[in-house]
Amino acid sequence: MTASRTYDVSPEVIHENIDGEILAIDNRTGTYFSMRDVAATIWELLGSGLSSTEISQHLASLHDAEDEQIVREVIRFIGELAEQGLITAHAGDPDATAVPPPAAAADRLAFEPPVFEAFDDMQDLLLFDPIHEVDASGWPNKPRSA
Repeated sequence: MTASRTYDVSPEVIHENIDGEILAIDNRTGTYFSMRDVAATIWELLGSGLSSTEISQHLASLHDAEDEQIVREVIRFIGELAEQGLITAHAGDPDATAVPPPAAAADRLAFEPPVFEAFDDMQDLLLFDPIHEVDASGWPNKPRSA
């Protein structure tokens, strides 16, 4: 994994930030994921086009931890997201993206390694949902037969 690579959310994944918790559903498998705290921050920053290096730098400005630990954890977490098929490496060169400003020294937080939880208890329901039977016109329109 290249430290300066950028990523896209896989097209089969839908996600929403609900009160600081990211809920992501993989429409291929019906598995849904929960990400909080540092994991949610990384997900949001990935979605805004930041590279793993920029994400690590931003987290280092917010948290009291060794830079090497943050870089290692960000790369590990991004690898897990890619392994689950939630993100894919962005095709092409990384875009120049504005990195959020650093936190004041007094506002720095303890660093907790990012984690996500995966749930498969609703797979049958999520895969049965008629939203999978739509075209570009959206739901509730069913695709036209040829």
